[in-house]
Amino acid sequence: MVLDRTYYIRISEDASIQLILNAMEAYSVFHPGKNRAKTCLETYGLLWGHEIDLPKNNGTLYSVELISIDTSAERERSSCNYNDSALELKRDLMTSFWPYYEFLGDVHTHPTEQNYTQVCREKFYNYSQDDIKDLEDNSDYWKEHNYRVGLVLTIARMDKEGTKDPIYEPNNMIEFSFGNYKLWLKSYILYEDVDENEDGVKKKLLKVSNHNDKDVILDCPSLMGLRTKFSRFGRRIIGSGDKHETGDI
Repeated sequence: MVLDRTYYIRISEDASIQLILNAMEAYSVFHPGKNRAKTCLETYGLLWGHEIDLPKNNGTLYSVELISIDTSAERERSSCNYNDSALELKRDLMTSFWPYYEFLGDVHTHPTEQNYTQVCREKFYNYSQDDIKDLEDNSDYWKEHNYRVGLVLTIARMDKEGTKDPIYEPNNMIEFSFGNYKLWLKSYILYEDVDENEDGVKKKLLKVSNHNDKDVILDCPSLMGLRTKFSRFGRRIIGSGDKHETGDI
């Protein structure tokens, strides 16, 4: 389906920092577990902010101001199962005390030990088929909570420090580096579409936008501006235990 307007997703500096801190910890710090300790774990969080209709029907802006990481989510290396109660609790809190922040959607990570070429070849930075199925199959639940924006952050390790400037390619994704960590942040929107079952009954369901939809535009000013390191940053290493070797701290 062709989207009926342009959707802009702007990520604030605070939201970017919250996401990156938690995602990097889950990726590189040794986590004790029930079965065995792990690194390279997925993580999951909720997006909070504002929806703004732009003048002259020029589109819709979703401004993501905060990201709350769900500590109750069950995290594994290839999956992350959220807890419905966390969203209900947090929406109750926000509605009661900070009603100027709306629930917009969620974010999860794709951590991988694959190299840069493999990630790009397999398009690991996209939503997986399971990601899309989970959202669309639970359409009624997400409609109840007014889900609008989905983000996925992919993290990979490089052999050498990345020197490439941050780039948007395609419009709904930004690629950037921290030392020898390579990251991709990709955005999707959920929109209503009419679905007809075998009995001819029509129902409005939520659908996920295409992987490279030109009418979904990601905007991360704080990440595009990260051209300066103020001290030597560490690096992702190979070995047992924690996977990060610190720089000048």
